[in-house]
Order: sequence, then structure tokens, then C-alpha cells
Amino acid sequence: MRVTFHPYCRPKKPTDKHGTIYIRVTCQRKHIYQNTFIYLDRRFWNQKQQIVLPSCPEADGYNDLIAMELAKVRRAVIDHRLKGKPVSFADLQKLFTVGVESSELKALVEMYNKESNVSITRKRHMNTALRHAINNGVPAVIQQIKPSHIRELKIKLSKSMMKNTMLSVMKRLKSIFNFGVQNGIIEKNPMDGITLGDFETKHHYLTEKELEKIKMVFPDLSKEIQPVAKMFLFCCFTGLRFGDAMKLRHFKVVETDQGRALHFKAGKTGKEQFIPLLPEANTLLQEVVKLKYSNQYYNRCLKELGKLSGIDQPLTSHLARHTFATIGINKGIKVEIMQELLGHSDIKTTQGYAKLFNKTKWEEMGKWDK
Repeated sequence: MRVTFHPYCRPKKPTDKHGTIYIRVTCQRKHIYQNTFIYLDRRFWNQKQQIVLPSCPEADGYNDLIAMELAKVRRAVIDHRLKGKPVSFADLQKLFTVGVESSELKALVEMYNKESNVSITRKRHMNTALRHAINNGVPAVIQQIKPSHIRELKIKLSKSMMKNTMLSVMKRLKSIFNFGVQNGIIEKNPMDGITLGDFETKHHYLTEKELEKIKMVFPDLSKEIQPVAKMFLFCCFTGLRFGDAMKLRHFKVVETDQGRALHFKAGKTGKEQFIPLLPEANTLLQEVVKLKYSNQYYNRCLKELGKLSGIDQPLTSHLARHTFATIGINKGIKVEIMQELLGHSDIKTTQGYAKLFNKTKWEEMGKWDK
């Protein structure tokens, strides 16, 4: 039985700009895909040569990894033949399917990562969730896991980490258990009926007076800090995520009867967004459009900017987004409109800023007693 092996870039949807590199094993005109966990911009993939193009910054490393995975898959089939076992599509499916006969939670996580076409980052997060579960008393054998173990895990994690981090870990575990139910490995998700709660919106933002402080120190800033300060203010007036702000050169500026607006596809959600440019943002656009920084460098500069501006709370890339949302709602922008501007898929996320607005009202009214 003839078997062929080819590296293949496989997007989740035909229109996606990124895809995951698989080793495609073909037998009897049917395919089995072995995940290399390389998530790649499709512009850098040459399907004819089956390599990552040299224009990709990590091309050498990726190509070496692909070669290693290709050799591993070929070796598995050769060993299978040498043992005198039949080689058909059904046989290869069994060979390359991660077994869960041991009923181990670890094996289920590996199966989830392999069959769900997850990115390298998602795989790492799932393995982290597994580690937290095992280290906090969740049985390694799936069938032994009970709701009481999950409740105890939630209590332990809530004492050792922030609420949003704890919720992320728990929701990843829930996805893994749901996968086990869908594949007939377990009968029921042990997390069914356990309320996890909603993610909290961080109550940190800058006031308009604090934004003015940043503008005031512009002349005294170094050549290194000044462009970072302009990008930070631009994000405060647009609500852009850091990742999207670093891709401004790819955005379209649309001229409308009401003024200029940014039109782009959000990197996190993939949704088309349309953000009207406030006068402050419009003024800064030409100065920041070609800027690009790493998150670490950007936040390091923001830390210095905060000190120079005399702002007490630490400045971070995401603080600009919180500032845009909070000031916008304070000025009367409807929650539904703010949801669209921020690109939130769930309005509950945006409503967290409305709750902050209520808190702000009480804080401001309290000044009457001072």
C-alpha cells in the first residue's frame, strides 16, 4: 500500500490569512494530518516547495522543525511495516491517533491539542491548565475526577492567583472535558453545574487631567520616549489594542462626511472594525502610523513616561484601552456603541466599564464633603 508524506499549510477557513503546518499522510486517497503546532502567516508558505520562505524571520527554525516532524512520521510508518503489520488508511489512523487507553487526563489534553488544530500559544495554555489541575489534587485518571475535585481546585486557585487568571484556567479545563465527552472518553463533564463566574474589568484608567499631564511633558521627553508617548495617547483616543496599534500601516483611513475613520480587521477577534478618529487621534495618526515596538519595550518606556508625567498608577499598553472606554462612557457614549468601538464580542465585557462609571459618579460626588 503506497503512503506519501507532505508538509501542508492548513487554515481553519479558506479565507484565513494564517494556517497551521501539518504533515499530511496520504493512503488510499485519504488524508491524515499530523500537527506540527507551527502557526504561520500563509504568505510565508510555499506549498510547491513545501517550505517556509526565507522572508519569514523564523524560517530556518520552522523548516528544521518541519523536517524533524516529517522524519518522525515516516519512521513510524517504516517501523509499522517492519513489524509485519498491514498498512491501510484505517491502520494509519490507529497508528497516529493519540491513545487514551490509560484514561489519563494528560493523554486527553494531548489529544485535544492534536485534534483541535490549536495554535502553539493555545497548546501552552492548555498544558498550563493541566499542570495547575494535577498540582492541586485533581486525579490524573479522568474517570476518577468528580465535581468535588473541581470545586476544591477553584478554591485553591482563587487563593493563589487573580480572579481572571483563575477563570481562564478553569474554562480551559472545561473545554478539555467537553472534548472528552464529545469523543466518548467520559460520559459527563465533571464541571457541569459548577458556576465559574464572569471575567472582571480592571478598574484602572487615566482621567482627562492625567492625559493633559502627558501632553505637558512632551517637550522634555527623550527621543526614545516621545514617540511611545504619542502612540499611547493615540490608543487612549481610539481604544486600540496594542497588537492592532502595531499594525497601523496596514489600516485604511476612510474619509466620510462626518470626518476620518480607521477601518481594519482586529487581530484578536478577526472582526472588521470602524473607528471614527477624534481630533486628537487624527493629529497623532501621521506621527505614529509607522511605529512598531515589542510589548516589553513599549511597557518599559511607558513606565518611565508615568514617572516623568507624575502619574501615580503604572502605565501599560492596555491601560489606554481602559481609558478610552471609561472616559467615553462618562461622556455619554452608549454601551452598545462602545461595544462596537472596542470590538467586544460579549457586551458583558463592555458593561464592566459602565459599572466603573457608576463608581466614578460616587467618587466625584464625594468631593462635596471635602
